Amino acid sequence: MVGVAHASLLGAVVELADPTFYLAIILTAWCPFKGLRSMRGAAAQRFLILLGATGAVALDIMLARQAAAAQDHLGIKPKWFDLVVGISSVVILVFMGFKALCEFWSSPESDEHSRDIEYGKKRSSRDSHDGTASYSQDRLQKKLLPLALFTTFIVVFAGLPDGRWEKLLYQGDLFPNDTSGKRNIEFAIGTGLGFVFAIAFAILCGSFLQGTADQQRMRFMITCSLWALVLWTGSGVFLNFHRQHMANDWREDGLVLVQHADSK
Repeated sequence: MVGVAHASLLGAVVELADPTFYLAIILTAWCPFKGLRSMRGAAAQRFLILLGATGAVALDIMLARQAAAAQDHLGIKPKWFDLVVGISSVVILVFMGFKALCEFWSSPESDEHSRDIEYGKKRSSRDSHDGTASYSQDRLQKKLLPLALFTTFIVVFAGLPDGRWEKLLYQGDLFPNDTSGKRNIEFAIGTGLGFVFAIAFAILCGSFLQGTADQQRMRFMITCSLWALVLWTGSGVFLNFHRQHMANDWREDGLVLVQHADSK
């Protein structure tokens, strides 16, 4: 249990500097398909966001702990898998960035979100049950709640490969003398729990943002954050691609030029 607790602390701290942490904050307050989230049904949405992130990290841990099996089933090497998923992450972030930018440009300032916040903070006891139920039904469609789960799962899973948290996860293989694999398993479980704790904190931060910022200011912050994540993730994917597929050719070409110059 000490090993799990230690790994949980490491996983939580490392996740605070990972793009997926900030994606969880954004997804708590904003949906890529529906725009700013309503305060109605906020608890259910936040729970599904946490569940989606948990599912994403569980799948990532399973692939990490069974890399050989993943290679056989997927027919590609793990490094190719990480590269493809990383490129997919950049594409998803670019789509989300343009969506948020269009929302910011096209939506005039209004107090609709402020009214939403007031509803979430306190309910008027004077309103009848029928009126409240009718208004809530107009603002929140329960059939769209699973969208929060699947959106979070896809976005978080795409953002995990080659991130700081996943690099920590692979350090679990630093116990070569552990023939039983117990320490490696404890390390994987611990880092996974730390990830979940950090995402829960991210959802708390997103809830604070959702409950305090006005509509246009929130759109502006979300747009800027998404494009910052595009640059952050894109630069990492390019560096990964260069390291795997361009660096060796570049070194070989340089060596050939040097040898050619020396021969003269």
